[in-house]
Amino acid sequence: MTFKLSAELHGHTSDVRGLVAQGGDILVSVSRDKTGRIWKRASPNDFNEDGALLGHTDFVSTVTAIPPTPEYPSGLVATGSADKSICLWDPTDLSQPATKLDGHTDNVCALDASADGRVLVSGSWDKTAK
Repeated sequence: MTFKLSAELHGHTSDVRGLVAQGGDILVSVSRDKTGRIWKRASPNDFNEDGALLGHTDFVSTVTAIPPTPEYPSGLVATGSADKSICLWDPTDLSQPATKLDGHTDNVCALDASADGRVLVSGSWDKTAK
């Protein structure tokens, strides 16, 4: 299979640190501009910004998609930041994080979720995984 660049997303004001796809039509990007951005496919080679994730106080370094669960039928988006926190976002209400997780003592630089959406794991510059 051959891959090629098919779209460019413009909107962040600093470098992009992480990306995740939710299916084929939604992308989430995170940046040193302290934001995450939701992008929805407008055409085969174009995405439009559909919302901003504004909950961190320092650069956002990682993002992952959490699959749907009975409690969150649209799934969640998790973002990790140099502010040492993880924000969980419900894509149906981006006005504020659905919840915020604290516990790391340095930049949260890695996130992943289990296939059933029940386990979220994080890695940090504090040399821990949680």
